[in-house]
Amino acid sequence: MSRHFEQAEVLRSWAHVETVLARVEADLGLIPRATAESIANTARSDWVDVEAWEREHERVGHPLVAFINVFVRACGEPAERYFHWGATSQDIMDTALVLQLQKAGELMLRDLDRLIDGLSELATKHAATYMATRTNGQYALPGTLGLRFARWAAELARAEERLRCVHRRSHLGQFYGASGTLASLGEHGPAVQRGLAESLGLELPPVNWHASRDAMVELGTATGILAQSIRNVADGLFHMQRSEVAEIHEAHAEGQIGSSTMPHKRNPFATMKISATAQTALSAASDLLRMPAPDGDRDAGNLMFEGEALERCYISTHEALEGLIDLLPRLVVDVHQLERNLETAGSASSSESVMMRLANHVGRHKAHSIVHAAVTDSVAGNRALVDVLMEDARVSEHVDRIDLEHLLSTRNYAGRAEELTHHTIAHLKTGKVS
Repeated sequence: MSRHFEQAEVLRSWAHVETVLARVEADLGLIPRATAESIANTARSDWVDVEAWEREHERVGHPLVAFINVFVRACGEPAERYFHWGATSQDIMDTALVLQLQKAGELMLRDLDRLIDGLSELATKHAATYMATRTNGQYALPGTLGLRFARWAAELARAEERLRCVHRRSHLGQFYGASGTLASLGEHGPAVQRGLAESLGLELPPVNWHASRDAMVELGTATGILAQSIRNVADGLFHMQRSEVAEIHEAHAEGQIGSSTMPHKRNPFATMKISATAQTALSAASDLLRMPAPDGDRDAGNLMFEGEALERCYISTHEALEGLIDLLPRLVVDVHQLERNLETAGSASSSESVMMRLANHVGRHKAHSIVHAAVTDSVAGNRALVDVLMEDARVSEHVDRIDLEHLLSTRNYAGRAEELTHHTIAHLKTGKVS
């Protein structure tokens, strides 16, 4: 991912836009055909010299002017008169940025597909792997590990669809001149504008977006939402590796050390790094949302801020994405520990099933009160919940002991978790996300 944001790649993107611009202008008879061909030949050559650009940038203080000077020197006299004809710096830089982000987005989406596939495989594999679910840090109801993986896969599929939509919306060309009035090329301006956008495969908005950066901010925030979803998965896996939970752990390579002084430690460094890297992306997305309003009709300061934040957002999100892809095959699921934790949660974790059965006879509110009191007494007296419930005539009048034992079995109250898991994965394979 970082390659798409290296200065050499930025210079190539600027050259590509200028080359297409020259070809369009030559087609319209605005510049000589030979000049456009000379520009194209130079762009295809090994002309990129980042150090030369840096020296020129230091001298002139303007990134695109420095590029123009370096490129024209490489091209020679044919380009000196007509290169950058009728354009303004931001037209070239914005259009090139859109093309860069398009390539970066394609890489992101391709790898995101791989991550969703990995989570879907784990969901299918563990569709019937029972576990104790937790809400607010406490045991909740019996469930399955597969459903948790399916939920993560579905969340990431929504992030993928969101990012695809935002990228399609942001395929915007920019060629409107210094103040957005398209004045420099006179009557030929609209034709050059259309030709450039069509040649680059970009949409042409009806008005310039020099100082309207919503499309770029939307790209950053959609990428930030993806980073948030990646962090959700990483944090979920981190909590499952806590010593008191120990349901999953990262397989460590031979010689890998968890602590410099505690030999027993098996720290979940991979999930921690994924989470921290995703947080970097979230900070960058937040910076884009808090970007100061541009001054007037263009603001170069804003562009510097925006470009740096987008770079951090894309690179960090993709790094976290790659980390999670690499981690999934190394996850070791401790099925026995999942079962032990479910046993620890005990029959109380299925108490909702008793409440719902009893509600048919006494109403939901009263049933909840009865079962809640029974659970409290069971814990306080260290007694079996079924015994406490059977001692209450309001319960035993409607449910016998055999039914109660069946209702309180943790294996009998995972609901439709397995079915929902398979349904979710099948749904995702159709390309639908909602």
